[in-house]
Amino acid sequence: MINPDLYLRRGREYLQVGAYDAAIQDFSKVLTLDPSCADGYAGLGWAYFYTWAWEASQEAFENALALNPDLIEAYFGLGKLYLYQGMYVKAAKAFDQAAAINPQDAEAEAWLAIASAKFNDVEEALGAVERAKAQNDQLPLV
Repeated sequence: MINPDLYLRRGREYLQVGAYDAAIQDFSKVLTLDPSCADGYAGLGWAYFYTWAWEASQEAFENALALNPDLIEAYFGLGKLYLYQGMYVKAAKAFDQAAAINPQDAEAEAWLAIASAKFNDVEEALGAVERAKAQNDQLPLV
């Protein structure tokens, strides 16, 4: 029997080295073998994100969240996807969701601050910056 975890791990490695087409193939294979694998959809979402296939990326991240509504990686993906497309309110909501799942995540708070500042929600942006700094003031993004 073919193990989908092997394709999942290799797909993640492909993402790290920028081999996005190979990652798409491996994550697609994961989902063929296990259509309920939220991590497979999240990985596919990132692979499509990096190839600028915005609609496919959004669909993959949304599928991941439908299977696992606490998957922070998928909220980050949607947040960055929306941010890069200028949909700052949606981006802030996605980063806020990630921060709500893990309140100790300085990176989620930092991205929330950036997205909130983009649509002039100064109070939320400043609050997110303070929360991020309190959690990890050494993180370059913070």
